[in-house]
Amino acid sequence: MRAHDVTAELIDCSDAKWQWVLEQARHDFYARPNYVELEALREGGRPCGLLARDHSTFMLIPTIVRRVPAELCEVGMVHCDAMSPYGYPSIIIGGPDASSDCWCCEALRAIRTACVQNDICCLFVRLHPLFDWPRTALAELGEVVVHGPTVWIDVTCSDDEYYADLRQNHRRVIKRLRTMGVQARMDEDWRKLDDFLRVYHETMAAVLAESWYFFPREYFVDLRRMCREAMHLCLVEHEGVVLSAAILGECSGVVQYHLGGTANAYRHLAPSRLMFDYVRGWARARGNHMFHLGGGVGCREDSLYHFKAGFSPRRGSFSTWRMICDKSRFDELAQRRNALRGQSVPAVDRYFPPYRIV
Repeated sequence: MRAHDVTAELIDCSDAKWQWVLEQARHDFYARPNYVELEALREGGRPCGLLARDHSTFMLIPTIVRRVPAELCEVGMVHCDAMSPYGYPSIIIGGPDASSDCWCCEALRAIRTACVQNDICCLFVRLHPLFDWPRTALAELGEVVVHGPTVWIDVTCSDDEYYADLRQNHRRVIKRLRTMGVQARMDEDWRKLDDFLRVYHETMAAVLAESWYFFPREYFVDLRRMCREAMHLCLVEHEGVVLSAAILGECSGVVQYHLGGTANAYRHLAPSRLMFDYVRGWARARGNHMFHLGGGVGCREDSLYHFKAGFSPRRGSFSTWRMICDKSRFDELAQRRNALRGQSVPAVDRYFPPYRIV
């Protein structure tokens, strides 16, 4: 494969090539242009796709291009970096050479060149725990950081197989909730969005989540409007009262637990156990293959991860990829940040890019 066989460009969400790529390759809803547009509004950046291709094979990285804070730039200069939207947009690859390490390295080199040409000094990509991505090429052109395990349910397995894997206390709680008359259902009209919002914000407050996770109502309204066919609102109710709720994504045979929570007053009932059990059956009935529960907070093996692990022995692994496109610019920004803050970047959580640490 010759280097000039693969070219790369920065494309807008409206570019027909983006939709063409998604029609050719497996992807999650996080890679859809409407979702990237929504996240770009929230992040204050420009929604873009980094597309590399030759005559038969392609690679797309959905990104948000953000301006570097002006205080870190020389007077009159504008610099940028790029990051994946929240979730698992990953890297979308298809075509006859998609499994070739050589082709993938050429594609990533072309993407790096396109980044430099667009004054993007570095790239941060959230990879999908359940899909394949070019491990060798990513390690050669940047750094892959493994954050932790995630849990998924094979919704194609039989009921006997599923319940054999289900932790015993989960089975007991699900049975008790049903005996109490608690029910799970899909609210396809999102009539109880405000109930979801209340429950979700209560949960974020209870786990001391960062302010970034307190999505406003407008975010969820836009999420449904822009990604309607891929998004679903699931409720667990008792006599009309919402005990637990979640927003789920559905794409390429995968149902994704996106955001959710449980009302503080009903946390002791553990109603989300009934939700996971219900969604598993709902997903199978719709012809899906996987229900991805995600992992712990920050993908740590904490109590949340332990709770999810009781539903299935199947695991994914969440990783991110970081590529420095313009090392001199990247190092200069880090030095300016350190000079302004009067201290070096702390070596915690491997934050990237480090110059954005406040």
